[in-house]
Amino acid sequence: MVQPYNLVELSNGPENKMKKLTFGLMSVALVAIAMAQSASLIRFDVKADSSDNYVVESTMKNTMNMPTGGEQDMTIKSSMKYALKYGAADKDGKHGLDMTVTDIKMDMEGPMAEMAGQMGEMPKEMKFDGKIDNRYRVTELKQAGASQNPMLAMMGSSMNWTMLFVELPEKEVSVGDSWDVTIPKNAMMGIPETTLKAKLVGEKDHNGTACWAINLTGKIPTKVDMAEMMKGQPDPTGQMANMEIFISGTMDMDTEALVAKTGGKAQLVTTKVKTKQTIEIKNVGMSMDMSGDMVMKMSLKN
Repeated sequence: MVQPYNLVELSNGPENKMKKLTFGLMSVALVAIAMAQSASLIRFDVKADSSDNYVVESTMKNTMNMPTGGEQDMTIKSSMKYALKYGAADKDGKHGLDMTVTDIKMDMEGPMAEMAGQMGEMPKEMKFDGKIDNRYRVTELKQAGASQNPMLAMMGSSMNWTMLFVELPEKEVSVGDSWDVTIPKNAMMGIPETTLKAKLVGEKDHNGTACWAINLTGKIPTKVDMAEMMKGQPDPTGQMANMEIFISGTMDMDTEALVAKTGGKAQLVTTKVKTKQTIEIKNVGMSMDMSGDMVMKMSLKN
């Protein structure tokens, strides 16, 4: 006689127990993943009367298509130190910012280097004043001192600051979330108000510090009037004042910023920029195309 199956024994058999164990382990893993991907509020813990020191190094390679000489290359390597000092916060949560740039070094190579070298020597020191908040947003940044040098003011511009620090998100974000970063209009650099896209891409370790990895990407249009930029500046050749020179084109920017998970301080920022531009000298009817690649790294050296 065939005995009927004992359903209770079957449900407690080895195979079914293994399935239950596997299901339980998967549930624990899913909960762990969900906790790991929970949203975080990323903020820079600005402390009054504190300071940060950074080293900024860059390499720029440009190729210009000259009307008579064909392609001409130029490589520019530069390095400098940024000392940032933070003051007390105002009623809006903005801290005073004193920025001093020192140890400015620049080396040029290639056939165009001699022409570019006519700009004169770089200053030994530059100072800027402004405001900074806990999202690395800098406002009211201006060159300190009585004399205002447009060429130096570019180094303290919102565009340059965007390549050094990435604006942190307004709200809590999870890995994969993105937010907009707006670059204000800058007439001197010929940049209209432009929106870039920032994204929290994950976590990385940098020299033993657990960091959030943030990407910032986008295309920035430019149209520079060199006469306006150089107004009031030394003219070693005596020719710039009468030249109608316009530089227009685009900059494709790709930045990775590593900010500490604790305290939100920028540890390492690497920016890559590809440029495509046209230089027009209207009063002589000349036009030249120029392309370039730049890599800039900013490292915390506290």
